[in-house]
Amino acid sequence: MIANHVRWLLAELPGLVGSGVLEPDAAERLRRHYVGSGGAAPSARFRTVVLGALGALLIAAGALLVLAHNWEALGRPARAGLAFALLIAGQAVAGFAGWRRPRSIAWGEGAGAFLALAALATFALVGQTYHLGGDLDGLLKVWLLLAAPIPYLLRSSAAASIYAVGAVSWIYQGTWYRGDPVRAGVFVAFAALVVPFAVLLARREPSSLRTAFLLPVLAACGLVALAWLSHATHLPGFWICAYAAALGAIYVAGLRTPNDAADPGWKRPLRALGVAGLAVLTFALGFDAVWPDGPLRGGLPEPGPFSGLAALVILGLAAYAFRGALREWLAGAPHRALLASAPAVAILAWLAARVTGDGLPGMLAANVFGVAVGLAACFRGLRDGSLGLANAGLLLTVAILGARFFDADLDFVVRGIVFMLLGAAFLGVNLWAARRRVREEMR
Repeated sequence: MIANHVRWLLAELPGLVGSGVLEPDAAERLRRHYVGSGGAAPSARFRTVVLGALGALLIAAGALLVLAHNWEALGRPARAGLAFALLIAGQAVAGFAGWRRPRSIAWGEGAGAFLALAALATFALVGQTYHLGGDLDGLLKVWLLLAAPIPYLLRSSAAASIYAVGAVSWIYQGTWYRGDPVRAGVFVAFAALVVPFAVLLARREPSSLRTAFLLPVLAACGLVALAWLSHATHLPGFWICAYAAALGAIYVAGLRTPNDAADPGWKRPLRALGVAGLAVLTFALGFDAVWPDGPLRGGLPEPGPFSGLAALVILGLAAYAFRGALREWLAGAPHRALLASAPAVAILAWLAARVTGDGLPGMLAANVFGVAVGLAACFRGLRDGSLGLANAGLLLTVAILGARFFDADLDFVVRGIVFMLLGAAFLGVNLWAARRRVREEMR
């Protein structure tokens, strides 16, 4: 339905320009707003990219299932031939996409995903057929080295996403508790191979679906790798500082991404991921059981090999987030500045909890911070007429206060009254916003 309306509007634009109703520049801005630079409607681009990548994944999965069903009945030459045939098929599809369909997003995305998975499957099948003595660790390492050029050659965000997931899977192979410094360095090198592709894609297509798909995947992979890094430090509860700093940096990076304020949420993925992640983290830190026991001055285990490196990384991310908080405060957006300061609050709360040996300071800090962020967002939404922002802030406030009421030993009558007041607040906010919208329309 939306695509039909867009096509109707595009058909009307030349006539509106010819009759003088619209200036040519205004018509072009309208066309870019609803269509973009790719020449297709948003729903059409969505179907093209998603269905193209999904089709490639289904073909690869189907081929692997057929091979697995008949694998035991085949000899070694037949197994090796089929494995290499799968790789050759992936290369043929990639060659056709790069040579005959260089501007097709569907062909680029589908061929990239198919070739990346075909290469991984071929390496695994050949190793299993001839008993080369390798393991998953070595297989992923070789595949990561050979698959790195695929996203660049085919301009495939799907291939880059598969590569990032493979890199994170590799770092968890066999060294979760040992914390190998060499492995960490190799992982950074692997990650550095795909990050430039994401940066180039974000600069060239800041509002495209491919960018909106790739950036959250890379951010999520970074958060998973950060868990490995923080665990290797052997510092109890250090993951609190790590995740707060990373999510704060992701949120600030999302604020700095050039997007139109009217763009939907999927065009601002980093901002949405940062907001959601910080809200969930703040809610979780409001529970005393999350905070580690034991004081910092006694009973601290021996620091791991990544303690210094992890501290530098976390402080760098926190500093970046705090700089963004200052920028938002000076720009007159205190609700954004408050949310961007979450890493600083989390680090101070973690230090207080470790010094005192009690999780109460951290729990109180998280609850006060969460309520402050929620109320600030609610008031800002009411002031700007943004019902979504007001409801989101009120929802965060209600979630934190509701969790604390369930924890507290209060009478059911008191809990009932409080929840009725919170429900009345929701209704009041929405009623006030509706009346304000009616008054503005009457003007």
